[in-house]
Amino acid sequence: LGLGEPIALSAEHGEGMSDLYSAIVAHEKPSEEGDAAKSARPINIAIIGRPNAGKSTLVNALIGEDRLLVGPEAGITRDSISIDWEWKGKKYRLVDTAGMRKKARVVDKLEKLAVADARHAVDFAEVVILLLDATKGLEHQDLKIASSVIDEGRALLIAINKWDVAEDASGLFNGIRHALDDG
Repeated sequence: LGLGEPIALSAEHGEGMSDLYSAIVAHEKPSEEGDAAKSARPINIAIIGRPNAGKSTLVNALIGEDRLLVGPEAGITRDSISIDWEWKGKKYRLVDTAGMRKKARVVDKLEKLAVADARHAVDFAEVVILLLDATKGLEHQDLKIASSVIDEGRALLIAINKWDVAEDASGLFNGIRHALDDG
C-alpha cells in the first residue's frame, strides 16, 4: 500500500509513544495566521483496528489517565468514545472505536452497529491510527481497513501495539513493513 514505516509501541508500558506523537504532529496541517476559528478546532484522530488490539489502552496512555475501560476480553468498547485532549498547546479529539472483524464474522446486530459507528468515526477524522496487535501480526483484515481509510482520503498512521510481548519482534516488524511496501 506504500504506507511508509509502521510505528512499534506498547501502549500499556509507554514504549514507542514519542514516535507516535512525532508521526501525529507530522500529519498536522499548519494553520494560517488570522484563522483563529480553525486553529481553535481540535484535530480529530480516530483509533481503529481489530478487537483487542489495545485501542482503549492506547487512548488511556495518551491522555495519561485510566478513563476508558480495558480488559482481556474482546468487545468491551461498543460505542465510539471521543475524548478531548491537549498536547503541547494543540487541541485534539481522540476517538476510541470498537474492534473491526471480518464482515462475514459479524453476525450480532450490536456488533454491526459498533462497526458502523467506527466507520463513521473515520469519516469525520483528519488522522486515523490503525492499531495492529504485534502478537497477531498483519492480517488481510488490517489491509482492508487501511485501504478503506485511504479511500476516504484520511491521513493514516500504522502503529504496532503489544510490541513488548511479541515473539521475534524484528522479524514481525520487517514482515509488516514488507507487506505494506508491496501492498
